[in-house]
This record gives sequence, C-alpha cells and structure tokens, in this order.
Amino acid sequence: MFRSLSLSVLVFCVSAVASQNDESSDSFSLRPTQKLDHQKQIFSNLILQKAGLLGSFSIGVGFDWEKFRTSFHYGRSKNDIGPLVEQYSAKVLHTPWRALQLKDVNWRVFYYGIFLSYTDNKNYFLKLPDHYPEDYYSQTAIRPGLILGTEFRVPIVEFNKQIVVFYELVSTDYRLIAFYNESERLGFSEVFSSGAGVRVFW
Repeated sequence: MFRSLSLSVLVFCVSAVASQNDESSDSFSLRPTQKLDHQKQIFSNLILQKAGLLGSFSIGVGFDWEKFRTSFHYGRSKNDIGPLVEQYSAKVLHTPWRALQLKDVNWRVFYYGIFLSYTDNKNYFLKLPDHYPEDYYSQTAIRPGLILGTEFRVPIVEFNKQIVVFYELVSTDYRLIAFYNESERLGFSEVFSSGAGVRVFW
C-alpha cells in the first residue's frame, strides 16, 4: 500500500508539472510562487510533522524565501521495548518550478532538498565504542539524507494566516547506497520513508 500511494503521488506530481506547458488547459492558472514578507522575522512558520525520519513526531520552525526554505526540527520516537530516541534535524529545500494556483490553494507540485539529522541515543554514536575493532563501523549518530516532496498552501482569510499541508519521501545516505548496491533485493519502502505534516505561518 505504501509503495502504491507513494508512486501515485509521484506520477500525479509529474503529470501536473507537465501540464504547466499546456496554455490551453482550463484546470489551472499559473502564478509565480507567492512571495512572503518576512524581512523582520527570524522564523516565519511553525512545523508539525509525523514520521519522515525526523522521529515519530517532530516540531520545528522554518523560514521561507521565494524558492528556498530552511527549517530546524526536534523529534522523538519511543516504543514499548526500546529507550527514548531524540533527534535534532535541519532541512534545506528548493522549489524548482512555479506554483500552480488551484482557486484559493497554492500548490507547490514538487520540491527537493537535503537534511541532516543527529540522533541522541545510546545505540547511536559519533565515536566507535571501544569494544569494536578500529574502523569496524562508521559513526551512526549523524545522517544526511534526500527529500522529495509536494505541498498545498491554503489561506485562512479569517485570521489573515496561511497553512501548508505537505507530503514527503525521505531517504538517508546509507539507504541510497544500499539501494545502489542491491537494487534487485531492496523494495521501495526499504529505501524511502514517508512523512507528512503542517506548516503554520504567523
């Protein structure tokens, strides 16, 4: 189910991007990505995210430019048998194409970016524990990764605010390397994880 949903989202996004070249289409009107005035603010939005390799649940703050945005997140994961896992992450995202305007909704069809995540837990380490032979493992606490996503920006006229609903496919460096080496054995869900969330502008 995960694979079918993710592939459907990707196909839908690619189809929508292709439709930007069809000026006769009545389904969409094209407008430049909306510019936001945040010159006097350090952070412009609050982010709540479920999964996406940032923890079972994470909270963050972000700043938007016209095509780029950055954000910083704190996430936590906990199960019944393991210790609490805390993560500190940063994202840098880029939107390469103009947004689509669907009536009052601004749709960023596709964006991509990178993230860096630090995991604070005894099972993750920056320095190899002494009981392992030298160079037996590389460090596991800090991981870079790739993000592919889509988002819908919705105005809340009554409060003069905007919210963004987003969906992302995320993978880390070691997952991508493993897929490159063993692409026939690994499934899509073993390489990419999904995440979804909301950004609220103030």
